[in-house]
Amino acid sequence: MTGNVGTSNVRGAAPAQALTRAEILLGATDRELRALVRSGELERLHRETYLRGGRDLRREDRYRLRVEAYVRRRRQDGFDPALAGPSAAVILGLPLFGPAPDGIYVVGTGSGGRASRGLAIPVARPPAADVGTVGGLRLVAPARTVLDVARLRSLTAGVVAADAALRFARCTADDLRAALDHLGGHKGVAASRACADLADARSESPGESWSAVVLHVNGLPRPERQETFHDDRGPIGRSDFWWPDRRTVGEFDGKVK
Repeated sequence: MTGNVGTSNVRGAAPAQALTRAEILLGATDRELRALVRSGELERLHRETYLRGGRDLRREDRYRLRVEAYVRRRRQDGFDPALAGPSAAVILGLPLFGPAPDGIYVVGTGSGGRASRGLAIPVARPPAADVGTVGGLRLVAPARTVLDVARLRSLTAGVVAADAALRFARCTADDLRAALDHLGGHKGVAASRACADLADARSESPGESWSAVVLHVNGLPRPERQETFHDDRGPIGRSDFWWPDRRTVGEFDGKVK
């Protein structure tokens, strides 16, 4: 985003935008900037980054704007970070499970998974072929991204993202297995393995993905998914989960069914 952002512009703008301090000061003084924060017209997101018009944003959209603003600020400093884990997932349009992260996950060195003292959280470097560009931003490939979400955040967060990635054809089950081979002994890899095993394109919502993880964690047999039932007149309904040997169905949000 380019262009002047002055006091009058901030008051009149409707779309939510995350702005770096340098972008704001193209049309506002430091004193005006402080006044805009005090008035609530700007919200400080993190160091030298502010949000305009974002009070009603979903957490995914708010976090995505933070990530994009972070990349722009780093580019102003001469760096072009590659996004990873939850930060790459939100750029890919994959859902977040639970609260948005405090930091921005970027490709680093070492085993990853431990937050740095600053805003950036370094993540283990994937193979060079697994770093590409989406919408002008450098980020890790979808399969590695969701596996990193599982090991860095939680198994449920990883499965929610992985199910969506499969459903939206961002990656395939084979991609997940191939990405898993490159994780080796990184911290949290057991969650990544479970994520690759549980991921299912037939999950139709984050709630169904969460339910599948709950069933797994509690040792229940793996169910059939999205089973359609019939009577002598034709289809009568479809169930999220189905255990045929127990003649039992399960639903995440199927009260009407």
